[in-house]
Amino acid sequence: MTPERIEQERKAFEAWMADLYPTNPQTERVGDEYSRLGTQYKWEGWQAKASQSEWISVEDRLPEIDESVLVCRNWRGKLVQCVDKIRLCYDREKPKEEQKRYGFMYSDITHWQPLPAPPEGD
Repeated sequence: MTPERIEQERKAFEAWMADLYPTNPQTERVGDEYSRLGTQYKWEGWQAKASQSEWISVEDRLPEIDESVLVCRNWRGKLVQCVDKIRLCYDREKPKEEQKRYGFMYSDITHWQPLPAPPEGD
């Protein structure tokens, strides 16, 4: 998730926790972690659930051209995940300057999501 999305999810999580424990605050933090282990576990579960919903339908929007993304496509009746880029696709019958179409190299792609940031360190 992007840092902005994490902050958005954190605000929603903390509001949910405040409703759940109105008389006993549970969301005190030490750095990026919650001081209560149970709250930290709940937060990690919340993040896992939120990150699962990051798939974007190709019906809603497409990624930027030449951006590598994780894609989900229907291949022989099975959903398959792989990394792909969106590329310009041209109709050979028309001059390129008249065309504004673009799409994925492979067909049957239904959803995509940005690639996660690589791990830090060695």
